[in-house]
Amino acid sequence: MKVIITNTAECQIAKTADYIEQAWGRINKIKFRKKIQKAISLLRQHPNLGALEPLLKQHTKQYHSIVAAQYNKIIYLVNDDHIEIVAFWDVRREPTKLANEIIDK
Repeated sequence: MKVIITNTAECQIAKTADYIEQAWGRINKIKFRKKIQKAISLLRQHPNLGALEPLLKQHTKQYHSIVAAQYNKIIYLVNDDHIEIVAFWDVRREPTKLANEIIDK
């Protein structure tokens, strides 16, 4: 199945990767990127792998999430012909603020 990553999610992933490089070096950034690619590959093969995201259950769309790296979740929608990655969350942040960023769109 085709995977589409929104600009928002791509920016969130890039910012996290840049932070990891600055804090822990290039090798850790590469390892982080590989974890993200592995999670996306799993989603491509198994679109309903992730659970429904509890912070977004009141939304009309059914958002799913999977843990992609130690403190990061991929938030995505399963459509008929593709998977849309809409956000990349650092789960240490305020959860309602994260949910509101998606709901307000």
